Amino acid sequence: MPTRPSTTRTARIDARRGARLLAAGLGALLLAVAPSLAQPIEDRIDELIEAQRLEDLTLGVAAVDVSSGTTLCDYERASRKADPSPDGLMIPASNMKLLTSGAALLTLGPDHEFTTRFSVIDSRLVITGAGDPALADPDLLDEMDLDVEGFIDWLADAIERAEPGEITEVIADDRVFDRQYVHPDWETRHLHRPYGAEVCGLNFHRNVLRIYADRGRDASELPTVRSLPGADWIELVNRTRTGKRGGVPSVWGAREDATSHRFIVEGVVTGAQSFEVTAHEGSLILARLLADELRERGVGATSISARLARENEAIDLTGVEPVAVVRTPLQVVLDRCNKESENLYAESLLKLIGNRVTQQPGSWRNGPAVLRIHVRDRLGPEMVTSVIARDGSGLSRSNRVSAKLLAEWLTSIGREPDLRDPYVQSLPAPGEGTLRTRFRDRESEREVRAKSGYLNGVRTLSGYLVDRDTGRLIAFSILVNDIPTRISGTKVKDLHEKLVDMIEDAAFDDAGTPVEDGMTLGG
Repeated sequence: MPTRPSTTRTARIDARRGARLLAAGLGALLLAVAPSLAQPIEDRIDELIEAQRLEDLTLGVAAVDVSSGTTLCDYERASRKADPSPDGLMIPASNMKLLTSGAALLTLGPDHEFTTRFSVIDSRLVITGAGDPALADPDLLDEMDLDVEGFIDWLADAIERAEPGEITEVIADDRVFDRQYVHPDWETRHLHRPYGAEVCGLNFHRNVLRIYADRGRDASELPTVRSLPGADWIELVNRTRTGKRGGVPSVWGAREDATSHRFIVEGVVTGAQSFEVTAHEGSLILARLLADELRERGVGATSISARLARENEAIDLTGVEPVAVVRTPLQVVLDRCNKESENLYAESLLKLIGNRVTQQPGSWRNGPAVLRIHVRDRLGPEMVTSVIARDGSGLSRSNRVSAKLLAEWLTSIGREPDLRDPYVQSLPAPGEGTLRTRFRDRESEREVRAKSGYLNGVRTLSGYLVDRDTGRLIAFSILVNDIPTRISGTKVKDLHEKLVDMIEDAAFDDAGTPVEDGMTLGG
């Protein structure tokens, strides 16, 4: 990605404009150049980078006026030290979710609901997954003053009321997705963290366990640990020790191996605290917990087994009314995907669009293919080369995009009210979600709605400036790669905010009036 020669580019733009004016044979020309555009934004960015001593960064900045399609900024600058990307594209981190969530809106429609069905047929309780990442999400349960045990009780109550007769087996039908639960690009060190949770066609409890640790009464007493969900087949190996009350906690845990339900919990417990660790096959965990509960209630057989549906197993539920249904509106999923940057939500959306279009189990092959089809159809075939989609969340470092592509994508969706409203709503404003501590001191008539992204050496921010009075949108994308360790994350975030201010200046004059193309032609 070569450094932009700003003076040459400005001259080239001026020459092209002059040629167009002469060729048109126009009778009148009204220049309307706003004061904020007296100096091209690209030149101002160059000056900012040099003043802040940020030449070691790779930077891409793009901004588009959504209503007019006017490009306000298209800037690229390579790090002076890092090797340039061979394709000229950049790692988007969680800004990848903007492509994924937009493609989901286009494929599924804004009124889509994820519907998980619980049906009884031939003494079997069949749970039919719909790829819903929100099913028993512990954070959403917290908002309902409910925990996972209460959720299982609710399901068992519904099943019991239906008087299903003898139930001998609980089958988790997760075949809406394939069973590649973990993306091959994801680093092993991430796979025990909540953001590296497995992705299932029947997700449950965000495919994590919440582990609660409580300090012993004195230093000689072992702390207690428990998990939600809990069961006698979920084993916690307690290797914690009691620390000084009120001290800094340092408790962690992980599965003993990739497919185990045995968890090792270690560290110093200084009070009551909790953390989350990823679990294996959330689909099967749900089936086993429900089988346990039904067995305890005496619903059906004294021995109820639980398993996943076999690959080619025929389960015909035609005409069978479910005994329980759990529905999640798409908007809830979009909000969790973008506001809270939940990776499981993004990956579930990506796999689901693959399933919907191909009618095959959703995967990390057909999902990205559908995303690229939407890019081609909305932005043109030439823009497909500006996106390499490996996963839906941005956790893979092999994803590549350009700032221009993201700004054009945001513009495309922002032009359609049926898509724009749920999409913009899903993006955090300052003070919420991943912008909880960002743009605190911003005073403007324009609101920032944007998705942040972070990986080692990568900081990104893309979204909209929204005029509160007119609803006018400015789409922008700021991608920063190759961040050296000497440059703090705080300094890069400050750069983001300064660039957003520059984009706002380029889009509006001092009176708050939209800046047009820079000249009006007529006569």
